[in-house]
Amino acid sequence: AISALWFGILLGRLAPLALRGNLDSRIIVATGLLGGVGLIAGIALDTPHISLLFGCVGFAVGPVYPVMISLAGQRFPHSRGAAAGLAAGAGALGGFAIPWLTGATGDGFGISIAMGSLGLWALLIALGGQAARWSAARDSFDPVS
Repeated sequence: AISALWFGILLGRLAPLALRGNLDSRIIVATGLLGGVGLIAGIALDTPHISLLFGCVGFAVGPVYPVMISLAGQRFPHSRGAAAGLAAGAGALGGFAIPWLTGATGDGFGISIAMGSLGLWALLIALGGQAARWSAARDSFDPVS
């Protein structure tokens, strides 16, 4: 299962390379939705192969860290280093805290509930990506034209 998670992370990090053009938050929205829906569907269908679910988690979170760092630099071009550093720090904190919370959830409520919580985290990632899209659209709106 852990190998499937890391393979999913690798695929998730490589997937944006196949896209042409600038990275934007649509990548975060898409992977978050795909990962979250995949996890929740796998749990609802009582998938016997938990490694598939771990692969979905990895794919969903794989591009988040590098893409969010890139988006932070794009959003704040005059202070790219600070923005990228803050995004990297927030990502590292989440990468540390979420596995511990998931483990505690699994210990307390069972592995299905723990995996379901990861699906909710993935959907939260998608919501964060969509919020970034709305923010960028609002900031680029020109009421004069």
